[in-house]
Parts: sequence; C-alpha cells; structure tokens
Amino acid sequence: MINALKKNPALYIGLALPLLMLLFFAGVPFISSLVVEAPKYNFIYSITSYQVEGKLRVVDGKLELDAYNRDNHPKEPPPVYLIDVHSKKNTKLNFVLPNEDRLLIPPYEHRTFIVEGISLKNLDTSMIAPDGYQFTSDNHQNLDIFPFFFGGNRSNSLSISKSGRIERFQMPREIYWNPTFEGWVIPSQ
Repeated sequence: MINALKKNPALYIGLALPLLMLLFFAGVPFISSLVVEAPKYNFIYSITSYQVEGKLRVVDGKLELDAYNRDNHPKEPPPVYLIDVHSKKNTKLNFVLPNEDRLLIPPYEHRTFIVEGISLKNLDTSMIAPDGYQFTSDNHQNLDIFPFFFGGNRSNSLSISKSGRIERFQMPREIYWNPTFEGWVIPSQ
C-alpha cells in the first residue's frame, strides 16, 4: 500500500479530498448547533389566501387579525399558526368570536378577529429576530431529483438560521398554500 501511495500520490489525494470535503460540510451544521445559541423568539405565520387578505396587529397586548374578503362568497379568515422554537410545536391559533357570530367573512367586507391563546408586547415583522435568527421558507428549495445529497423534499417546512445553525419546523399536512411570515413574538414582560 505504501509503495502504491509513493507511485501515484495524486490518485490517493484525488480520492481522499472529496471524502474530506463531505466530512467538512456535514460537520459545519453539527458544530454550529453546539456553538451558536438556541433561538429565543417564537414566530407567527399565516397561510396565503387569494380570496381573503389579512393583516395582524397588536392592540393592548392582544393579537388581532383584520381580514378583508375579496370574493363574492362568504369565506373564512386565513389560518394563523404559532411556532414555539423551544419545543418545535406548531399550533393553529383560534379566533375569539362574540356570542353568535360565525367565522365567515361576508363578501367584500372587513372583519376583525381577536386571536386566542397568545398575549404579547409586540409583533416584530422584520425577517431577522432580535436574537439574530433569520426566517427562511423552504418551499422552493425542494430538490427531489437527488434526495440523498440534498435531504429530499422540504416543501412542508419552515426554517430559521443563524451563523450556520439551522432550525427546521414542520408545517401541518393540511397546508397546501405558501406560508406568509407574520412576525416574531416579543413577549410581554
């Protein structure tokens, strides 16, 4: 073996170099997960709807959705989800409805819903959280041709990243439309 190495060292270097590169690129996310601190801020996303457009805002520590129905039929407001970055849980948030009100929005009308189960100080709509994590959507990064090299289909996940550390969160299976990032939850102190 040593004689073969002395005879043709370029062949062995050419074989070893790709293996070393694979180990290096596989090791970077692992090492960054040990070095970079975990995310601190939960985030909210909604599902894009072409018939109903919605805007989230914080009023007196409560999250409100102002929705407008552009369709000529009554429609439900777009679903709103909260991702807990610590437990990696994806929770669909419910709307508080007064007495007999229904969830449907009449055609060509605005309606405001209070989002239940969350209290916050503010909703930071920038793509970068106060702790430095950046939101990215994996919807257009699915390379199904080479699942061995690229990790397969990630069309149903969202991710945040910081300095090489990537945290992925699965979306519910019933979501077919693109998610829309709404903001980082700044908790009330």
